[in-house]
Amino acid sequence: MREVGTTTTPETVQRDATVEEIAEVHRDYVAPFFPGVTAECAKSAVCLYTCTEDTRFIVDALPGADNIIVASPCSGHGFKHSAAIGEAIAGRILGNGMLSLDAFRLPR
Repeated sequence: MREVGTTTTPETVQRDATVEEIAEVHRDYVAPFFPGVTAECAKSAVCLYTCTEDTRFIVDALPGADNIIVASPCSGHGFKHSAAIGEAIAGRILGNGMLSLDAFRLPR
């Protein structure tokens, strides 16, 4: 499959899954769990993910402006974590945060 970190643009992204990618997905994610399902692919889709260099979220105060929070829970999977990230940011703002955001600070 395509590597995380492959740089592209909406205009230049390869929009079709390769034969090798289809075979790899079937081998790793379909065949072990659905015996008898063939490797024939009826349809595939390619999507873009916005990622930081280390593929982790950014949630931190803007350097030099502690009252401004920069939140970029992208990295391709942020939507799945939006509720927890929102709760953690709200807790930080209110001063009663139960979830640590230290792993998402800007200096890494």
